[in-house]
Amino acid sequence: MGLARYFVVRRKHEWLVTLEGRTMAAHHSQAEAIGSAIVMADLMGAMHHDADVMVEDERGGALRPVWTYGQDKVPVAPIRVLQVVPSHSHVKRVQRPPELKAS
Repeated sequence: MGLARYFVVRRKHEWLVTLEGRTMAAHHSQAEAIGSAIVMADLMGAMHHDADVMVEDERGGALRPVWTYGQDKVPVAPIRVLQVVPSHSHVKRVQRPPELKAS
């Protein structure tokens, strides 16, 4: 199958994830956009496409490869603590990444 090459590029105040010239996602930070692009590329790789992620540097210059399906692992998203329940200081509400949520 063909190559699914995702690009992470800065446009004004956003970081875009593009595929074949189409915007697939927009994020506030480069790190969020890279994570999103890797998830998309991993899904394409699982469908037997060659897939990778290229990132534009902060100044809008050269592109560099940051992830390739079959060579690099998919990073695990950290679990974020959303708040501590005031009446139960030992209980914390968390937001789990979708891949860690129970079915």
